[in-house]
Amino acid sequence: MTSVPPGDPVATDRPATDSHRLLVAATVLAGALLSVQARVNGALTARLGSAVLTALVSFSVGTAALALLLVGRRRRRPARGLATGPRPRWWWFCGGFGGAFLVTSSAIAVPKVGVALLGVGIVAGQTLGSLAVDEVGLSPRGRQPITTWRLAGAAIALTALVVAAAGQRDADLQVGLLALIALAGAGVAVQQAANGHLQRLSGEALVAATISFAVGTAALVAAVGVVAVSRGLAPDWPGGVGLYLGGLCGATYITLSAAAVGRLGVLRLTLGTVAGQLLGALALDVLRPTAEGPRPVTLVAAGLALAAVAVGGRQRDADRPKVVQS
Repeated sequence: MTSVPPGDPVATDRPATDSHRLLVAATVLAGALLSVQARVNGALTARLGSAVLTALVSFSVGTAALALLLVGRRRRRPARGLATGPRPRWWWFCGGFGGAFLVTSSAIAVPKVGVALLGVGIVAGQTLGSLAVDEVGLSPRGRQPITTWRLAGAAIALTALVVAAAGQRDADLQVGLLALIALAGAGVAVQQAANGHLQRLSGEALVAATISFAVGTAALVAAVGVVAVSRGLAPDWPGGVGLYLGGLCGATYITLSAAAVGRLGVLRLTLGTVAGQLLGALALDVLRPTAEGPRPVTLVAAGLALAAVAVGGRQRDADRPKVVQS
């Protein structure tokens, strides 16, 4: 029989454990939404012929949705917290650049490599990037030291990226794309840390998400302006509302991650997110395959990436108090 003595840490920690599980489930859902966003934006890029313009559309829709939600809320105190709370650091407001880079690179890559392989590249970049972010103390939870399990998870994620790149038909093209995606994934790890600080400062995940999207939108407006001046833009805007709704998925992801990062830390948030992203990506590539389609090597790489999620998140269970047996 299992018993828990009065005052045992397991008994008092159970509500926190349940809350943690709900947060992990929310991050898995957020990851699946990122896969949907990547597929939608890839389709829009194929019609518009410009990944940067697609990213601007996605961010603009997300920013508008978040701003409307924020304005519609009766509670104004969180927004005032940005002005009256502790002095924020400048980099907390730069998270949107990482998101803009990820959305743009994803729009470029999805038509060529598929959503599943895109997910593998992001997994590797986010896992390695979040490991560094936690180690140097950028996370809202402070410094999270490197452990054996975290290193093992990162190593498996990197192996998944190498396997994915080695098995592609056009090796030169795919290696370059995967390197770009991995770099974007590392940028998202910094974005999650920045948004977590804004959420803690303002008291509201919606405020952090809106700031992040607004900054990303501003960066993409400048990027589209440069492209228009240098090469010209004459987009043929396609019909179909669904092609323009990728930003709603991204806005939901950013809001959920900003709410969860303070409790989970950047690495654990990343591990939950990429689990959902890979599962959603594999489902999309099987149900509605792109020209590349899911290949056996992609499935192997995705399996390795999911193993990295399981291994990298094992440390929490190792640290949890044990139940007393009688």
